[in-house]
Amino acid sequence: VRELAFKTPLDIRILTPAESVAEIARLMMKELPPEKLAVEEEVMRAFGLLKPDQDLGQILTGPFAHLVGGFYDPETKALYLIRGMPAQAVVTAHEMTHALQDQHYDLQAAQETFKKGRTDSDRELAFTCLVEGDATHLMEEYLKTTAGGNPIAGVRILLETLAQPGLILNQLRAMRDMPPALLRSVTFPYENGKKFVAGIQRAQGWKGVDAMFAHPPVSSEQILHPEKYAEAARDDPVEIALDPAPEGWELVSEDTMGELGIQVLLTQGLGRREAEKAAAGWDGDRYALYKKGTGRQVVWKTVWD
Repeated sequence: VRELAFKTPLDIRILTPAESVAEIARLMMKELPPEKLAVEEEVMRAFGLLKPDQDLGQILTGPFAHLVGGFYDPETKALYLIRGMPAQAVVTAHEMTHALQDQHYDLQAAQETFKKGRTDSDRELAFTCLVEGDATHLMEEYLKTTAGGNPIAGVRILLETLAQPGLILNQLRAMRDMPPALLRSVTFPYENGKKFVAGIQRAQGWKGVDAMFAHPPVSSEQILHPEKYAEAARDDPVEIALDPAPEGWELVSEDTMGELGIQVLLTQGLGRREAEKAAAGWDGDRYALYKKGTGRQVVWKTVWD
């Protein structure tokens, strides 16, 4: 369905649900070690996106981890499936797409690039939207083939496999425990990323999706507004440099929020529809969080079309 061939056989490993939760926790701790997790918590609290009594690490490794039906690890080059999880064929199709992406476009090299350059979570999110959007769109196209090309029948198959005892309850529990800002950023690559990739695939075929890995989107703005990714009218963000830290203050974190981040921030006071309108026209931003003793200070610069 994806029109790519595997270069090498897949290493498939089967985990129990308990083993999968432990492995997901390990991978999350590798990506977000305690010191980095503490910084992420500080930033979210500084912007009012995390309540004082909420523990970000516990949220990421709590009920949310139990929803994962499988995953591909670019470092070990292995595809992990969880024994007894529903919708296994659908999950496998999704994760096999990640394996194909890695064999053809080297996902780990892309991840290392983000670590070496200046921190830009919005740019990294845009690349994640390409990766997850590709796999999610493929999953839906695969479902159509199992349903004889009937998209409605394909959706019915997906809903029937997901509607297993306890699964929906776990999904609702995970969403209830997750801060709205975090939930939006977690679901964005699958929802908006899929729309973004599907639009390219329908217009240019899978070769058009392949070409995006050589020139990926660089901002959540381009995911939200695909016309700003199109070559004829491409709108890449302005790169902003902040002034040196104020005297006596120590830098905690520096990053880019992006259009999606501003949407999320403004949703708290405006509601989602008004926040989307307010954030449109973003052209770049950069923020820094400083500390001095128990004091915290945010410096934030934005540029608009």
